[in-house]
Amino acid sequence: MDMMTAVIGLVFAMLQIIIGIALAVAAIYIGINFLDKLTPDIEEIDELKKGNVSVGIYIAAVIIAIGLVIQSGVLGLTSALAPDKPMGDVAIGLGVGFVQVIVGMVLAVLAIYIALYLMKKILAGYSIETLVEKATGKEITKEIQLMDELRNDNRAVAIMLAGIFIAVSIVIQAGVSGLSTVLAKAFGL
Repeated sequence: MDMMTAVIGLVFAMLQIIIGIALAVAAIYIGINFLDKLTPDIEEIDELKKGNVSVGIYIAAVIIAIGLVIQSGVLGLTSALAPDKPMGDVAIGLGVGFVQVIVGMVLAVLAIYIALYLMKKILAGYSIETLVEKATGKEITKEIQLMDELRNDNRAVAIMLAGIFIAVSIVIQAGVSGLSTVLAKAFGL
């Protein structure tokens, strides 16, 4: 490999990194704002400002989940940038990659919202106290309200939600990767 080829390859690698970072930051920003709109029963940013660790865990899990899901879209988009590809293929690859990132981000946020909604429904008749009752035999009754528990800095609930969000995102990531493969084949990439 001559020096010019190495320099061109390095420039394209730096472009891939810059585009990847920009897309990740944008997707996380948009995803968090979209989630904030979908969860009117808690003001995540206000809770973070108060130092609520549970909401911090919850938001961190959302960010990790979004990152896991959009990873394949970002990979598809940045891999389109190669010095040996014709400009037409690069343009198509970038377009397909952007579609993958957008679809991945929307799927990640919707899946998190659906998981949160289902957990609210599943836990509506249960409570942390119910679990304690079963373990200790003492009678206590109070239903779990997930957003209230997060507002009250219940870290156990935050960690449970984090696990659910991350698990769901790992499963969805496989679907987005499959979408990437289909789109790449459809456009001859």
